[in-house]
Amino acid sequence: MASALRSGNTVSGESLLDISDRFVTENVARNTVWNARGPLPSGDDFISRFCAFQQDHPNFVIASHMLNGIAVITCQTRWMAEQLILTAKNPDGFNGSVSDAAHGWFRVPLSLLITTSIFSRSMQRWVPGAYLYSNGATAIHYEYYFLAMMRSVHVTKAEMGEKVVDKDFANRSPKSGVH
Repeated sequence: MASALRSGNTVSGESLLDISDRFVTENVARNTVWNARGPLPSGDDFISRFCAFQQDHPNFVIASHMLNGIAVITCQTRWMAEQLILTAKNPDGFNGSVSDAAHGWFRVPLSLLITTSIFSRSMQRWVPGAYLYSNGATAIHYEYYFLAMMRSVHVTKAEMGEKVVDKDFANRSPKSGVH
């Protein structure tokens, strides 16, 4: 580290040695940087912050699974859940959802931001139906995601006084109604 400081190899381009000669000692420089930055986050910090986020935003995280190397966190507002139900009731047959994964959104290359969108007829725009963090794109990752989505449809319809029925998931054609 001391050689990097002497060469001026820092993020800002300014060497710590330009600030003070006391940074010539590697331990002093390292301790000063650590004290300025604070303690490095640990896994426990993530869990604590995740729990605090859920308390600050109740019902936004509708499902989370973190076992056996599979991490899937599904997020959805009540409005998003209602849009999924209302869009499915479109009599013109233009309904359904589209899911797409953004690679490179997170620091870890395998992590994905998956968005499920639906077309809102009233707004004439694609709107989000759900957001998902996933640490991979295997069938099991998507299984947990779609399980959360099906549970969301069930809960939202129940809150609207409705039940989930098979025809809710049927492919519809504007001419024939179903195909």
